[in-house]
Amino acid sequence: MAGPLSSTGTVAWAEALGIDSTDLLGRIFADSRLDESMVSVVARARASGLRTGLLSNSMGLAPWNMYRGFDIDAAFDAALISEQHGLRKPEPAVYELILKMLEVSGEECVFVDDNAENLPPAEALGMATVLHRGVEHTTTRLEALLGVGLGPRSVSLETA
Repeated sequence: MAGPLSSTGTVAWAEALGIDSTDLLGRIFADSRLDESMVSVVARARASGLRTGLLSNSMGLAPWNMYRGFDIDAAFDAALISEQHGLRKPEPAVYELILKMLEVSGEECVFVDDNAENLPPAEALGMATVLHRGVEHTTTRLEALLGVGLGPRSVSLETA
């Protein structure tokens, strides 16, 4: 998929705008970072026995990788990076694919996203949804929906 922010698309946009395309995605998203607090919530959910998945509308992993230094495969039971699958949220097929990858039904899944536009397709598949507006709100909603404590002291994580 060569969308406007794919590697191919950014070069075309840069040329059309008359700007340098060198590491354009890296420059555009230079301040984007993983939310370490939410990474911890996901780790606690997984440690409590819940299956976890990542469904990302990422622009891919090259030439700029927002996940550099973060082991996606170790952090999640399934990870779906949109550019690698040719699908993007809110396309219904991307939600169906992540459910298949996680081996769960929609009714067994809670979908969290910071874009309200991405919630209705998940709800149509039976998923409970949470509009992420901050770690405290999201954690509280997840705890209520999942019936498991996800706060900092709710799940004990062993470190080697």
